[in-house]
Formats: sequence, structure tokens, C-alpha cells
Amino acid sequence: MSATPARGLSQGLSGTVGLLTSDLEGRFSLPILMGAEDRFGAGQVSVFLCDARGDAIREQHYISALLARRVDAIMVVGSKTDHRPPSAATYPCR
Repeated sequence: MSATPARGLSQGLSGTVGLLTSDLEGRFSLPILMGAEDRFGAGQVSVFLCDARGDAIREQHYISALLARRVDAIMVVGSKTDHRPPSAATYPCR
């Protein structure tokens, strides 16, 4: 095992990031996904794409699933400002 994955394990990092979007057809989500994959580096951090399709129940499901997989971060991308309370506010940080 190389130093980077070993360090991640010792720090409790999973090497995964979730990208939650409700705007997969829009002009922002895919460039952000590609930029995240470029920035995190090939083979170093995996980015999981979740498309909520504007459905709050689906969004909650994806957030729960990503947290259950102990992702290191969740990025949320949308096409407009959402005035409802943040979904992540109902979940404790680890």
C-alpha cells in the first residue's frame, strides 16, 4: 500500500467524494464533476455522481447512502438557489 492510501486510512478517510445534483442536464454539473475528478487526481479519490432530479425524497436517499458509505465530502450542485433548509442540516457530521 502506498503512503497516500495508508495515510488516508489512518486519518479515517475513505478516498471518496459524493457529488449530488438536481441539474444533470444543466451546464454546471458535468463540468464540476470533471473538474473534481481532475483536481482529486486519477486513482486517488473517487467521485460518486448522484442525480436527485429535483426530487427531495431522492435527495435524502442519496445523502443517506453517501453518508453510509462514509464519503469524505458531499458537493451539492444545482441550477438555482434553493430556499428550503439545507438537507445536510438534518445529518450529524462525523
